[in-house]
Amino acid sequence: MKPTSNSVDNAGEKLTVTGGEWIKGNLEANNTLFEFSDFQCPACASYQPIVKQIEDQLGDQLKFIYKHFPLITIHKNAFSASLASEAAGKQAKFWEMHDLLFKFQDDWSNKGDPSTLFEEYARSLELNADKFKEDYASGDLKSKVEKDIALGNTLRINSTPTFYLNGQKLNLPISVEQVKTLLSQ
Repeated sequence: MKPTSNSVDNAGEKLTVTGGEWIKGNLEANNTLFEFSDFQCPACASYQPIVKQIEDQLGDQLKFIYKHFPLITIHKNAFSASLASEAAGKQAKFWEMHDLLFKFQDDWSNKGDPSTLFEEYARSLELNADKFKEDYASGDLKSKVEKDIALGNTLRINSTPTFYLNGQKLNLPISVEQVKTLLSQ
């Protein structure tokens, strides 16, 4: 797998760990896999098992960083889902909410207002419900999601999921074997 030809030349410079990111894997690893994703995107949901395999098999060799890129023009509840994950993250449950949002994507995607379902998910994770609601409505979390979107726009991302390994945009589909090959180069 080769980087795409429309990669931003200095993507590696723009894709740095600045603090506040959601990271899994080996925090000391020299290799970084960024995923720009949309919780309402069916393709993103279908990639979650592959991402999990990459984390399970290669987690000691890389750090995996999630970035929000809700495609709000076609996914009306995607931004709200990003806020729900961030609100759960304020109580150290980002990844758990991340998994629930993808698992139950069909349940909340077409709701007029998915917040009631998000609150149910928060309760199932044993989060403080009042704090979750307060954080969900927080302007700080909105700014954090908007910052991820701005980075994605700078990188000219136009679809999700989009992956960058060590600053190089990867063509889809990706697999564990392809990432292994790239890490060995």
